[in-house]
Amino acid sequence: MNQLGEKPEEVRKRLEEEKRQARRRHEDDDAERSQEPPQPAPPKGPVPGDALRETHPDAQDRQ
Repeated sequence: MNQLGEKPEEVRKRLEEEKRQARRRHEDDDAERSQEPPQPAPPKGPVPGDALRETHPDAQDRQ
């Protein structure tokens, strides 16, 4: 018995059950994620306005 008065086999069974439940929750989360539509990808290329920001006379002061 341990300090809480539990027998080792009881502790082992409880830990195994907790692992199973955690695994099920993780699998459920994965299943929910696969049903959601994928997020749109960020636009490729330069961000609009970057060219203006670089050539603006105050651009160096703002950085």
